[in-house]
Amino acid sequence: MPTQPWMHSARFDLLWILSPPFFAVLLVAVLQLFFPDFMREPLAPGLWLMTVVGIDVAHVYSTVYRAGQKPRLLWLVPLLGLVASVILYRMGPVVFWRSLAYLAVFHFVRQPYGIMRFYQRTERSTRIDQLAIYGASLYPLAVWHLGSGRDFGWFMEGDLWVWNAAFLLPYAHAAALAIAFAYGWQEWKARALNVPKNLVVLGTAAAWGLGIVVWNSDLAFTLTNVISHGVPYMAMIWIFNGMKFWRPGTSTDWRWVAPLLFVLTLFVLAYAEEGLWDAWVWTDHPQVFPWFSYHFQPAEDSSLVWIVPLLALPQLTHYVLDGFLWRLGRSGS
Repeated sequence: MPTQPWMHSARFDLLWILSPPFFAVLLVAVLQLFFPDFMREPLAPGLWLMTVVGIDVAHVYSTVYRAGQKPRLLWLVPLLGLVASVILYRMGPVVFWRSLAYLAVFHFVRQPYGIMRFYQRTERSTRIDQLAIYGASLYPLAVWHLGSGRDFGWFMEGDLWVWNAAFLLPYAHAAALAIAFAYGWQEWKARALNVPKNLVVLGTAAAWGLGIVVWNSDLAFTLTNVISHGVPYMAMIWIFNGMKFWRPGTSTDWRWVAPLLFVLTLFVLAYAEEGLWDAWVWTDHPQVFPWFSYHFQPAEDSSLVWIVPLLALPQLTHYVLDGFLWRLGRSGS
């Protein structure tokens, strides 16, 4: 087997970049098989804290480690983003959340493509490769939009459009099947097997397809979506930026402590942000954020036009900055 184009090492890449989608699917499958009632319930507070806060929101803040390469973007994007967000929220909360949801969708769809291209940096990318990696996420999204809707939303129920055009679904299924067949035939005929590239395509298809199309569950969608996206992102930030920042050195103890501190800083920032969200806006998890729920009261409706855009600004900045930062750093600096 030829040498594989790993980002860091085979062990690290397989554990933290390539396996999270498969782990998420396996986790949901086990829950679905042994705890079906649990799958119909809202996310338990502890699981919500570990996944939504500890992975999804935390990975947003990891952008700061990479954004140091272009400090001007780090203040320009939030400034313009805040202005745009306030305008959108004044047009209506639904307009704001729908706009943010589709920006997030774009960001989530692009990440697997970027990872696949990194693993293809020593070879040519074919049109079938591109159809396969985009189809792995766009096909489930097409089912979501064309069908009668899902029992969940991206940020909240109803934030993505549902067109109730079920007569178009067979064409979406046929297109997805044709792309899968073409990709499988291409890889079968390939002279050399690019293992990480194929794992990215298969992991994306499994997480998106099962999480959206097969398991019509908010818990299933959250776990597959958050784990398969957030864990690899933080792992890549650690490889290219966090490791340099923390300078692990040669000490074995410090090599273990440094990544833990890296993750802990992200979690603290995420916890603080979500504490403010919960105290001012959602009031869903006061038991998870007792200090915030005690010291802050729910915001007046008139002030949400400023508070919601401000609290959503880290996410918006992450979505917009991400494309610039990784494109500029494609060399792996």
